[in-house]
Amino acid sequence: MMRIGVVLAGGKSSRMRRDKALLDFHGQPLLQHAQQIVQRCCDEVWVSGRDGGLRSVPDRFVDRGPVGALHAVCAHLLALKTKASVLFVPVDMPLLRINTLQKLFAVNAPAVHFAERPLPAVINDLPTIVEHAEVLLRDPSASVSVRELWRLVGAHAMDLSTELRDQFVNANTPEQWQQMLQQSLLSEES
Repeated sequence: MMRIGVVLAGGKSSRMRRDKALLDFHGQPLLQHAQQIVQRCCDEVWVSGRDGGLRSVPDRFVDRGPVGALHAVCAHLLALKTKASVLFVPVDMPLLRINTLQKLFAVNAPAVHFAERPLPAVINDLPTIVEHAEVLLRDPSASVSVRELWRLVGAHAMDLSTELRDQFVNANTPEQWQQMLQQSLLSEES
């Protein structure tokens, strides 16, 4: 089955006070870094939330967070009659490693993620995700979160071993970003 990787880059970056996708990560924009990681484990790379120079998919439900992005991409693929497993990676998790992302493809479930972390994730059952995401997105009183979507579809949560935890840091503030840069330098040295 085809593997499509999607970089989630549509957030407002309000706590960061500047566009996270354009932050410099060791000499390149964070969006470009995320695309390179995803490209090494997928057949195609797409970007959700912006024009990233590759295939991009706009949200159908605007300002509804990552669930809106997951819905838009999966619905788009269904409309194209594309059979694929789809990897979703947040742009602001630059410490993720390819072998960690590959593990998500090894489980046959509607959706697969790591325990305690709703993203990154692989979606294998596009119709089920579209159906349940649309219910959440259309209900103004619903909790529109990826965790809630995973609960509704019975997603598989893989164990998150201690040695992998450092990869799942994301940066939402300038202070967190500086800490992540320091952590990435320490990782490279070891």
